[in-house]
Amino acid sequence: MTTSGLVRRVLVDKILLLLTVCLLTGCLLTGCLLTAYAHSAPLADQVSQSMAKPPLDCPTVVGSNTLNITVPFAAGGGKDLLARGLAEQINREVGLRVLVRNVPGAMGAIAARSLKISGTGSVSIAMVDPRMLLSASSLGLEAPLLTEISPLMLLAREPAVWIVRHDAIKALSTGGRFLASSSEPNSRIVRPAKLLMQDIVAIKGYRGSADAWAALSRGEIDIMTSTVTSAKRYLDRDDSFASVWMILGNARSGEFPDAPTLMERMQTPLGSAAPVSEAQRDEAARINQLAHTNMMLAVDVGMPRPLQDCLRAIVDSVVSSKRFQRDMLALGVVLTPASVEQAQSILLDLLLMVANPAGPR
Repeated sequence: MTTSGLVRRVLVDKILLLLTVCLLTGCLLTGCLLTAYAHSAPLADQVSQSMAKPPLDCPTVVGSNTLNITVPFAAGGGKDLLARGLAEQINREVGLRVLVRNVPGAMGAIAARSLKISGTGSVSIAMVDPRMLLSASSLGLEAPLLTEISPLMLLAREPAVWIVRHDAIKALSTGGRFLASSSEPNSRIVRPAKLLMQDIVAIKGYRGSADAWAALSRGEIDIMTSTVTSAKRYLDRDDSFASVWMILGNARSGEFPDAPTLMERMQTPLGSAAPVSEAQRDEAARINQLAHTNMMLAVDVGMPRPLQDCLRAIVDSVVSSKRFQRDMLALGVVLTPASVEQAQSILLDLLLMVANPAGPR
């Protein structure tokens, strides 16, 4: 074989060897990729399915219906922000179309009545506070009975407080005549004042707690009531003229540890010790229950049970999320979610109070 022929033979052998190596490498890479895909595809499918699949197969139960959340307060407040945050999360996680409607007025009765009139293609949830519905009924407003609503879950529960001007506090210990403001005057002002032997001259109405706070700052009223959260927000801004004088609850508040409870105030009405009768203790317990804010999400009691369970599961998955609670807290909305059993227990307690409204004798 000539030299040139030998060189050609060596070149051909090297080219063939290189092609063989490339072919084997390609096969190996292809095999690895196919194997990786085969192993990863089921996992990806599982993750995708677990993320997309809502609890209790809700799209099948709800169908193409729009979910309406009715809020008994004006837009822009804490409850409205909560409802809109909830709507956004439900839409994002489950894919349901959610609309928020603000229907203030009549102490929440109008919003609660919307549960009875869900139109075709829609499902209705409403924010309700059972004590407000009781007060609305007592004032002759058309409000659903507590037996006509079914709670999905309890969103927030907190006691009310008396915020009193500093120049009126001394008079509360010696006896005086006061102007007061409250969204729930009977359970939050009149009945506690009766137990404390205080003389409330008049109850003045305002559009909301912000207006009442402004009136308190101007000296137009001596006492206003609010929730613990609202009181803290107002007093953090300016506590130069007022402070929390009393908690309408069974225990002192961590936010206002120096403020005594109604029962503690009853021990020394008008600055002197006095015995408290069993009837007065029972009345104080009723007041504490009625004065609490019990914000619930509820549906009409006639809604089919599978749909109730479905909506309850969706709401619970969102509201129980620590991230959602932190997001709401950043907006000034404090959530204390509790089970449907606790919400039902509160409804039962309120119904029993209505059935046995006897006060102190």
